[in-house]
Amino acid sequence: MTQKAGGDEQWRDGRVPLHVFKATDEAYEITRDAYFKLFAENALGGKRAFHSIGRMEREVVEMALDLFQAPEGGGGGMTTGGTKSIFMAVRACREWAREAKGRQGPFNIVAAESAHPAFDKAGVRMDIPFKRIPLRDDFRADPAAMAAAIDYDTMMMMVLALYFPHGVIEDISMLSLVAEETGVWLRLDACVGGYLTPFDFEIPGA
Repeated sequence: MTQKAGGDEQWRDGRVPLHVFKATDEAYEITRDAYFKLFAENALGGKRAFHSIGRMEREVVEMALDLFQAPEGGGGGMTTGGTKSIFMAVRACREWAREAKGRQGPFNIVAAESAHPAFDKAGVRMDIPFKRIPLRDDFRADPAAMAAAIDYDTMMMMVLALYFPHGVIEDISMLSLVAEETGVWLRLDACVGGYLTPFDFEIPGA
């Protein structure tokens, strides 16, 4: 299981968790087998042809809601990956901003410098400028600097939990206060940290 091809990094040994999330060999085999059972089917036909896909999504969402003790009415959904999730988040916020602010635009996003590059892609595709704010010396987002960058057109702040290269968690409590006081969305990119922070990390300000 440790053989690599074409100069690839030893991801099976846990060397590049930024790109591949490797648990155990048993978990890897289960994941691979599940993929090959369904790789020819897709969620576009989840309500018409591939009902098992729809059931799988509902079961996964229910497990996640139960794990995090979601409140009554909590919900979720599955996407094809991180970039799709980011595009959907930006679009949802844009539609909210259009309704809440009573205009079609312009809007902008204030984000920590550590934000995923897919936010830049979403901004370009939707014509939404993206302001990256430098991190503090501890590699966390600077709530004061982000607050100062918010203006009349800002619809969203974007930060990470967790920041992969350095394993740090943002001061979510302080950033939440900034978002609440300025009336913008706070988008927490937590594709991995969301499942780790409640159990293994001390969250600043919590």
